[in-house]
Amino acid sequence: MITVLGGHSLDAMCYVLGEFESLTATTHNARKTIELRDEKGNKIRDIPLTSHDQMSVSGVLTSGAYASAHLRGGSYKGTNLLWEVEGTHGELQLVNL
Repeated sequence: MITVLGGHSLDAMCYVLGEFESLTATTHNARKTIELRDEKGNKIRDIPLTSHDQMSVSGVLTSGAYASAHLRGGSYKGTNLLWEVEGTHGELQLVNL
């Protein structure tokens, strides 16, 4: 569930902030099933979720800065994308609701 979106998000982060020099990553299945819906959005049934729906990545960038990311699959009622960059001259937030 997080493969394409997660890859693009991490690629954008690395494009802006620099590549990882070293990193640690963990994946997890938080949900065991996912809802299968028809074209009108009506639930048909639950099916087994066989791909990871949670991933965390942390490490040191080539600039020496530390970065961490938590990616999750599925729908979420909160913020869909939140980048927080803290630097010596202030902080920057990029938010997509």
